[in-house]
Amino acid sequence: YAVRELLSENARFRRVLARGLAGGRLVEIKVMQRRYRQTRAEKGHLSNPFLQELRIASAAGSEFIVRHAEAGTTAGGEHYLVREWLEDGITAREALVRNVRLNVPTAASLVLDVALAVERLHQVGYVHRDLRPEKLVVLRRGEAYQGVLTELGSIGSIGRTAAGDVVGEFAGISLYMAPEQILDVRAHPSVDI
Repeated sequence: YAVRELLSENARFRRVLARGLAGGRLVEIKVMQRRYRQTRAEKGHLSNPFLQELRIASAAGSEFIVRHAEAGTTAGGEHYLVREWLEDGITAREALVRNVRLNVPTAASLVLDVALAVERLHQVGYVHRDLRPEKLVVLRRGEAYQGVLTELGSIGSIGRTAAGDVVGEFAGISLYMAPEQILDVRAHPSVDI
């Protein structure tokens, strides 16, 4: 891949836009920050969590979940995830900030898209646990809109804690967490509803 530009960066990850050298298509590459990787290692989490995200996205196989292409670890030890670049989309958060107004049928359709993505995750044995506007991209499809779930990093197996969870730690942002998620870190489908 040839990196074109930095899309965003936070304490955990940096996201870059890149072009595939073989096929020339644009992709988003998410790379775990070195300090965050070290923090995970100090807690005993040595595996690459992007590999699980790739497996889950592939198993779910939903048009309402962003397509994941590959995941791995570079020779330098950097964990990365390559996924589809949703060039024409904006996050639901960006739509809210920009005061994008949607009519009721369009808004209902987007909610249905998210519900179908989450239902598919539940069918293959996983709970998202961190649904919020930043994780949904709204795409224009002709005269219609489509919602696509982009982030699967807080996923947990139904009935179990996620691989990276420790008792007393939560997956997600408190503003969007279901009460049962705060009381019990085990993953249950009800937390996504």
